[in-house]
Amino acid sequence: MFNTIFRKQFSLHMGVILITFAILGVVLSQAFTNYFTKEKEESLKRQGEKISEQYIRVASGRIMDVDLYQLYNQFQVINEYLDASFILVDTGFNIIDVSADINRDYIGQRLESEVFIPVLEGKVVTTQGTIDGLFNEPVLTVCYPIVSDNTVLCAILMNSSVPELQSAINEAYKIGLWCLAASGVLAFALIFLSSKTMAKPLREMNEAAKVIASGDFEKRIETKSRDEVGQLAKSLNYMAESLNKQEIARREFIANVSHDFRSPLTSIRGFLQAIEDGTAPPEKRSHYIGIVLDETERLSSLAEDILTLNKINYANTELDYEDFDINELIRNTVNRFEQRVKSKKIIMKILLAEKSTYVHADFEKIARVLYNLIDNAVKFTQAEGEINIETSLQKSKDVNAVLTLSVRDNGPGIPEEDRARVFERFYKADLSRGEDKKGSGLGLSIAKEFIKAHGESISLTCEPGGGCNFKFTLKTTVTEED
Repeated sequence: MFNTIFRKQFSLHMGVILITFAILGVVLSQAFTNYFTKEKEESLKRQGEKISEQYIRVASGRIMDVDLYQLYNQFQVINEYLDASFILVDTGFNIIDVSADINRDYIGQRLESEVFIPVLEGKVVTTQGTIDGLFNEPVLTVCYPIVSDNTVLCAILMNSSVPELQSAINEAYKIGLWCLAASGVLAFALIFLSSKTMAKPLREMNEAAKVIASGDFEKRIETKSRDEVGQLAKSLNYMAESLNKQEIARREFIANVSHDFRSPLTSIRGFLQAIEDGTAPPEKRSHYIGIVLDETERLSSLAEDILTLNKINYANTELDYEDFDINELIRNTVNRFEQRVKSKKIIMKILLAEKSTYVHADFEKIARVLYNLIDNAVKFTQAEGEINIETSLQKSKDVNAVLTLSVRDNGPGIPEEDRARVFERFYKADLSRGEDKKGSGLGLSIAKEFIKAHGESISLTCEPGGGCNFKFTLKTTVTEED
């Protein structure tokens, strides 16, 4: 798989580079041609300007009376340094002198080409061609006027061989191609190494993903890269860590479910066996049957809690919002614990912020949350202990007030190392197990999920030996008094 990805990536990068180099080659070829042609043209123009200045200094009236000998040195510069020939013409375009590399039989002939006519107006003319057949190959010609007192005295045609110029351009082009080729080889090597470097962690991630998929969530990918590949590796490591935690939680879940189902089932089986085989005294059979009923009720409650959590985890928690008086719900819920509270001689105190406080929430689910918290408090509060249920309001001008409801007991409390896990399913702190083993360990998990579904928060604060205080928040609506 990753070899295929490597080949595709490598081919794609090389294709892009080859296309880029081809375009760059065409552009460089045109740029070289334009540059060298323009440079040669400018050089000839500069030399024409110097010749014009020299010619004017030695000129005296008529062209035939001028001693051209002093210009020969300047003309030699054109021949030797600029590798160009020259032709001197008068205003009638009659050839009056030529350089040594041109047949002197052309002297006296007239140039018929009309392209040089703008020279008579003092303009510099540049053209390419054979100049009426004077040359056997195309030449780059710069016709420069020699002007004195706004009068054109004559003109000089400076000619550079186009094939020779093209040869120089080709040499520069070859150098450019060699540079491009060297750059291509270097780019090839860098892309190859880069692709291999990129493919290696991808290959490792592929192997790690297979290991993780097989159920080994301990596998991790080592990477120091900070790019996208490194971020992907970190994401895979995070996923493996999350899966590992979920696997541990799943095993603990199965172990706890098995334990919590096995204990009452063992008890039920033992008592029923005793009743069936007659080992249970007749006068205690009613007592044993009562215990069996209690255990079946415990199993039923546990099964209901598991189904509730399953619905929360595998489907969106549907909330049926309505406005109701939370104070009335608190009183009704407390009444359900009357017998248990009296049997343990617990003092139950209720402190409400207002006579009536209406909240906007799902009545059934909030009732379940409140029941679970009070049940937890009653369960772990020692005899003659105290439970306080209190509400408070945090009002705001812009939004509805926020209600905070707390259930505080003075039980043994929860050690600090256990507090972070009290909302995990089936979790029971060691101290709580010593007092009551009938709980499923799911009540607080269900409470947290229901409050979380409302977009609110639930928290625990406590001190070892000083009891626990569970708080959750709800949004209020307009009260009757308002």
